[in-house]
Amino acid sequence: MSSETHCQPAIFITGATGFLGGALAAELLNTPEWSEVVLLVRA
Repeated sequence: MSSETHCQPAIFITGATGFLGGALAAELLNTPEWSEVVLLVRA
């Protein structure tokens, strides 16, 4: 009996508060390829 594990693709982004990071984050959030998008935001 074979057990297959399917990992959902996730991405971790730093610098998402800048102009380029914000545009990249918006594009990735609208892409169904990624199941999870994690953004690091420093305050």
